[in-house]
Amino acid sequence: MTNVGYFRTFAAYQDADPVPAGTPSVKTLDYYFEHNREAMDFANLYKVESPDDDQKKMFHYTTAINPEQNQCGNTIAVLYTGNIIIVQKSDPQLLVDIQKGVEEDDGRYTKHPKDMINEGGILAEIYNFNNLAAYNHNLRHFGLEEVYGLLGIHADGIMFNYELRIEHDTSTS
Repeated sequence: MTNVGYFRTFAAYQDADPVPAGTPSVKTLDYYFEHNREAMDFANLYKVESPDDDQKKMFHYTTAINPEQNQCGNTIAVLYTGNIIIVQKSDPQLLVDIQKGVEEDDGRYTKHPKDMINEGGILAEIYNFNNLAAYNHNLRHFGLEEVYGLLGIHADGIMFNYELRIEHDTSTS
């Protein structure tokens, strides 16, 4: 499995899918998922209509693929780095909460980025998914930012960088 397959599987994961006993439940929605090979090339966002429903949109970009080899030259793992943007339909009439005179419950931060960042949000869902017995790869995220109305698409959410190390099954080699 590659990083694209990993995040595509996460985006499609439902609670109804069989979960191995003793693993945390993942409550992700059926996200719209799109991958682009170019590092942070936002051109593919232009192809996506403004979100007209409440489905979360997940945009994935691979920035580097670094195979790790053992002394015999066999690939034992691959370290993928990239960027993820997750957004959801927003109301462009709302202001960002930190702007003067906006009640916290009515602001754009509270409507989407806050829920994605907080405990139980999308980041927690990704890590819970990662901890399923079928995956359990070395995953970390960094550089988390809020995004509002990215490139004129009326959607708000989060953007972050990640590193995902996927070990190859060497038992069959």
